[in-house]
Amino acid sequence: MPEQNIVRNIDKLKLIIPALSELEFRFAVDDFGAGFGSFNYIKQFPVHFLKIDSSLIERINEDNIDRISVRSIVEIAVDLNMQTIAKFVPTRPA
Repeated sequence: MPEQNIVRNIDKLKLIIPALSELEFRFAVDDFGAGFGSFNYIKQFPVHFLKIDSSLIERINEDNIDRISVRSIVEIAVDLNMQTIAKFVPTRPA
């Protein structure tokens, strides 16, 4: 569902996600960490996964702030009993 549709249908989504979760559907917040709105989503919706934004993962070895951000996102997910997904995995240098 495109993000703009989510924003327009927040009240409906708050009812649909729990109902579908009971039927074993699982939900994710995509591009988590790309903006502060991501945190608002996990407060409003009972999601199961946080898909960490690829821009954070891509520079995790070079940028201390990205590394700290990813570590923090993983800690939040653990505390909220969610799983994380890295959207970009760099290859090892030769």
